[in-house]
Amino acid sequence: MGSIDHVSRIEFEPGFYVDFIGVEDLIADRVAQADATSRLDRDRLEQAIVLFKMLVDRIDRPYLSHQIEQQAPGRSLEWFEVEVYAFPGKI
Repeated sequence: MGSIDHVSRIEFEPGFYVDFIGVEDLIADRVAQADATSRLDRDRLEQAIVLFKMLVDRIDRPYLSHQIEQQAPGRSLEWFEVEVYAFPGKI
């Protein structure tokens, strides 16, 4: 479960806000979905990698590490970062 502290609020027009779950929660969710089948789902993992690369300077690494370990038992931030840096292409 995500933390309310990592929710982002975006104002689209005066008085119209939308709250989004934290990017760390999105990344951990995609890692968990990628790992949920007997074969690693590379498409879901790629979604997590793209989010990570796009927002790397804004990511709360300790929180992301915790979320990955909670949502994808047996996986870790260290494992994910190896996948990130092995991913071909630049974002």
